[in-house]
Amino acid sequence: FMKENQEAIRKEVGPGKTASAVGALGGQKWKAMTAAQKKPYEDKVAKMKAEWTKAMEAWKKNGGGANAEAGDEEDDDDNEEEQ
Repeated sequence: FMKENQEAIRKEVGPGKTASAVGALGGQKWKAMTAAQKKPYEDKVAKMKAEWTKAMEAWKKNGGGANAEAGDEEDDDDNEEEQ
């Protein structure tokens, strides 16, 4: 909801206001919405969460970033140049 409406809410809050003011107004608008108005946003979030969960499971199944950590150690040759 905020991602799609942030610019309009920012204009409504006015220039020079903090991000927390934008967030507060966005929260007020969200709370004022009916369940039917919120449903498209909630459906979108549920889909994104399912995709993230699937990707996370695949990532963990493939080592969960263990390969990236090993690669970092191999590339760490800064100490050799300084010595």
